[in-house]
Amino acid sequence: MSINGAGAVTVGDVFALATVSMLSVALPLSVVAAYGFRNAPFGAMLKPLPVTIFAFILSEAISLLGGETTGTGYLVFSSIGVGAALVATVNGILLLTERRAV
Repeated sequence: MSINGAGAVTVGDVFALATVSMLSVALPLSVVAAYGFRNAPFGAMLKPLPVTIFAFILSEAISLLGGETTGTGYLVFSSIGVGAALVATVNGILLLTERRAV
């Protein structure tokens, strides 16, 4: 964990650890949902969900562990997560506006 100079864990570290633990619980559920609904009309919306969650887990874990490349790793994995969420959003919009054949 990232520890400040006084040797205490910050509130931000606690929230980051809580985020990683909650996303770690959600990851297997998202894989099951994406696999289970792969042939459903909204399956295209669920396919990027595991990638999004895993990317955000990695970005938060990198910020928790610290190190030399904390900023770069956080930026890369956060960008991947946002990109995958954008793909899911576009698929959802196309499905809801009926611009794609179901």
